[in-house]
Amino acid sequence: MPSEVTLDLVAAAGCRRILRINFGGSIWCINVYADIFHRGEGTPMHVEHLRDAWNPLESYRSNYDGRKHGIAYLAMNKNFKRLAMRVNNHHAVTLLHGQHCKSTGVFAKYRNRDKYGLNDEPHRQIWQARHWLPFNDKTVWYPYYRNPGVVSLEPENLLSSLFVSSDRKRALLVISNLDPDAIKDASVTVDSKKVGLAAGQLKIEDVVLGSSIAHEEGAFNIDIEPQRYRLLKLWLE
Repeated sequence: MPSEVTLDLVAAAGCRRILRINFGGSIWCINVYADIFHRGEGTPMHVEHLRDAWNPLESYRSNYDGRKHGIAYLAMNKNFKRLAMRVNNHHAVTLLHGQHCKSTGVFAKYRNRDKYGLNDEPHRQIWQARHWLPFNDKTVWYPYYRNPGVVSLEPENLLSSLFVSSDRKRALLVISNLDPDAIKDASVTVDSKKVGLAAGQLKIEDVVLGSSIAHEEGAFNIDIEPQRYRLLKLWLE
């Protein structure tokens, strides 16, 4: 059965509620009563290559995309020394699906390891970016498996998902490289008008690095580490 954790939601008029977390596996008769589904470790942490962790990606969406059931999935949050896969590897998959890796109060602990490095864990920036959007049930999704010309990528093995705020003024863009080779000067073009980001000057910033990205009408180039990702903020001024 789902465990129960009492949270003090000060922002919600000082009320208290129960957050139910299911650690029991992909069993929907239990998941439907949970608010969050946490899979734990298992196969995705024991493989040598990220694509083998979720192969095919359709199986990830089938087992762990809980949007249709109203439940969020949180991936593992710990780097095991004896295992090849790391949290920052799995961010490349979870962020594509509008999800993220679980963080248990590690913001201060990992403040000096919050970039795109193999052993880094930029939970703080990811949570802040989701709050900035904000990421909620009104967010408009353009995921990699249903992306009708919104984001163009070169090389073609890259994947991207775009999440747009309901007022069409802000967006989060995830670009993932699931392969074991680094990609230099990847070409990215975002059709901002197609998703409604049109009434103003488009700005782009890397969420994790905090650096601005120059672009020409939504077109720009970035580098992506092996089996890693880039998480970008887009907004209008």
